[in-house]
Amino acid sequence: LAVATYHVPITSGTSYSIGVRGDIVVGYGFNPYLKVDARGSVGLGTQFSGMQHPFFADAALGVQTCLPLGPLTPGLHVELSYYLREVTLSPTVLFGIGKKEWLTLGGRMHMHGFLIGWDPVAVDAFACAHLSPRYSVFAGAEIFYITYAPAITLGVGYHLK
Repeated sequence: LAVATYHVPITSGTSYSIGVRGDIVVGYGFNPYLKVDARGSVGLGTQFSGMQHPFFADAALGVQTCLPLGPLTPGLHVELSYYLREVTLSPTVLFGIGKKEWLTLGGRMHMHGFLIGWDPVAVDAFACAHLSPRYSVFAGAEIFYITYAPAITLGVGYHLK
């Protein structure tokens, strides 16, 4: 579950918004170096200036590779999604810290509509603290956003297995 605060452009400037998003991710690890995953998410936002309630849904397929080096684990996750009626490619650079990884730092670029032309729209920077094998908390920000003002995301994760 993620709770996001973000700004969206309107004709008279920007407005303040708060949204809630839920994600379900199913993944399979072939070995310590390679895994695939599928993600589905739905969300609802409230745009206070216009009192809109934009609903959104997103589905994605991804592949992740990493190189466990002990206390440091560099990785790469590439995701192909369908969001806002556009195919989006999102490569993510990951950096895990800890023998039993307790912190993940990352950066992700979203390339919307890449089938008709590469258009990098946003770069996310984020951190995820793994409090236990089942619980995690994360915070992130979309920066260098061309279309919209920066977005801030806070969330809690629960791992079934």
